[in-house]
Amino acid sequence: MTGPPLEKDTCRDYVLPRLKTAGWSDSQILEQLPITDGRIIAVGKKHRRGDALRADYVLEYAAGVPVAVVEAKREYAIPGEGLQQAKNYGRLLDLPFAYSTNGKGIVEDDRDTGLEDDKLSAFPSPEELWSRYRAWKGLVDDAVSEGIVLPFNRGLRNVDGTVKEPRYYQRTATNRSVAAILGGDKRLLLTMATGTGKTFVSMQIVWKLWKSGWRPGRNPRILYLSDRNILIDQPRLDYFVPAFGEGPIWTPARRRGKGRARDLLRSLPSARRWRRGPDRNVPGVRPGFLRPGDRGRVPPRQRRRRVVVASDPRPLLGRDPARDDGNPEA
Repeated sequence: MTGPPLEKDTCRDYVLPRLKTAGWSDSQILEQLPITDGRIIAVGKKHRRGDALRADYVLEYAAGVPVAVVEAKREYAIPGEGLQQAKNYGRLLDLPFAYSTNGKGIVEDDRDTGLEDDKLSAFPSPEELWSRYRAWKGLVDDAVSEGIVLPFNRGLRNVDGTVKEPRYYQRTATNRSVAAILGGDKRLLLTMATGTGKTFVSMQIVWKLWKSGWRPGRNPRILYLSDRNILIDQPRLDYFVPAFGEGPIWTPARRRGKGRARDLLRSLPSARRWRRGPDRNVPGVRPGFLRPGDRGRVPPRQRRRRVVVASDPRPLLGRDPARDDGNPEA
């Protein structure tokens, strides 16, 4: 005797066929995508992983560029039963569109308009969702959009030999930074918690900028700064060389007798004073941020801060690890 249809039956018999009818290809439909590995829970002197978060379907316009999440429920459930779950996944993935379906009815939540639509007869096509996604993100310039859809670098490997893929918040940080720089922003501060992959994100930002044709006729020049040699050598050998090769990477000679990259910071005209003082609360000025025209030194307390400076008129991206609350979404 067979029981009632399961969720996987809904996915196989209804959801996948309707997605393909709307124009989504197999490569654009990511099934059972893991979003997180699960919260680490302390158990005595050991620990265990909580349940991982997995989305039934994530729809990608291009590889590494998700635009919507779909949550499927059993056929006898109401179509909108999984909508809140889909919205939660969409918030983590920085997506504007969340869908819930029982295979027959479809409910859409649009973060751009703030409206829910339970009268959909079919899923939107890839081009329709990409157009709406661009409107939500404010991606008016085609050059910015083309930079976003560029694939991530896949030259790095995990210890087991698998490709090192960006986590969901690393994708968000990379794409937001690339969009801002290609859109003309000159000063950015990217805040990430300790241990969430700031160096990996920096490499991916540089990779996308190189591949985007941002500087016509040549690759942009990127200046990667830190105040200690180990914080330059380790990223160079473990991240940038595997991604770009030795050829385009140049390490300035260090001053004899000093041996600290901090001396390079003090000697470069583009390395400005870390902003502090009475105007630290002025809107748009972040304490510890670099400002053009300032002079001075880098306080020792800011040693873990790294900076990427790229080309004239020197757009600047500061990476701030000061936030250490364990929240990778910061």
